[in-house]
Amino acid sequence: MVNLDNTILNVALPTLVERLQATTDQLQWIVDAYSLVFGGLLLVAGSLADRFGRKRLFLCGLVLFFLAGRFVQVPLDAVIEVSLLEHFSQLAGANVRGQRLL
Repeated sequence: MVNLDNTILNVALPTLVERLQATTDQLQWIVDAYSLVFGGLLLVAGSLADRFGRKRLFLCGLVLFFLAGRFVQVPLDAVIEVSLLEHFSQLAGANVRGQRLL
């Protein structure tokens, strides 16, 4: 699961360079932080799925993923901060949602 999401992130790297003028160092930090947070949340979501049930956690993950994608909108001044906030909140929802597949 982490490798699949990491592949998707690597596909987006040229767009990050083009639109946000990210340097190589910044891209490396983005990839490392994304993988680390995703892996950590995957472990937490697994234990929560065992405790509360996979179906319930799957539905909570879908709701969190939807809310993160729909309600995080601000002016273009803060594109970088919002982009990171949106992706990390969607990452949390995707981790919970992904536990249904395991």
